[in-house]
Amino acid sequence: MSLTGLVDAELLRGGRSHLRPLAIKYADKLIPKFQIALNQKDALTDELMPLAAEAPDIPTKTSNVLDALTKYIPTEVIALYIAACSTMAALKTPIPTQKLVYWIFIGCTPVLFMLLLAGKRRQAHLPVFPPVENFWKNWPLWKLCASAAAFGAWALAVPTTPYLTDEGGRILATFVGLVVSTLLNMLGAIIQPEG
Repeated sequence: MSLTGLVDAELLRGGRSHLRPLAIKYADKLIPKFQIALNQKDALTDELMPLAAEAPDIPTKTSNVLDALTKYIPTEVIALYIAACSTMAALKTPIPTQKLVYWIFIGCTPVLFMLLLAGKRRQAHLPVFPPVENFWKNWPLWKLCASAAAFGAWALAVPTTPYLTDEGGRILATFVGLVVSTLLNMLGAIIQPEG
């Protein structure tokens, strides 16, 4: 899953109040069409909220399994990392080192997540950052850590990884990536369930 998908899930986890303007918009269209009394607008809006929050697609068993395996893998960061690794391979004097680039990207993963979250929250007419009160509940700390851990595990499987460079190491890196993805998904259901 991409960081954008995690951010969308985070917005839904934080409540569906950002969907209320959408429900109001449709209530405004339905009131004259069906001759509903204006004093019923709030009740109609409340009735439309579950429809506004409903998922647009129905996941299949196959997509659930694949989603579980890839849920926390930040595809945007991996794409940038692969591009950086390819560029570094072309340089005669690789400065910064591949190890440094690996750790910089691990550190950039939560930063990119927060930037995407801030942008999406602003588009939804919410405060740019979640409220500080009840910090442990309102902030996506689990997703920040899980996406960085997933990137760290999966970036080891890239052919130009600075670690695990022999054939056995690459096989181990792929296995570690699968195990870490599975564990993160199971822990995520316990630590910070969706909804």
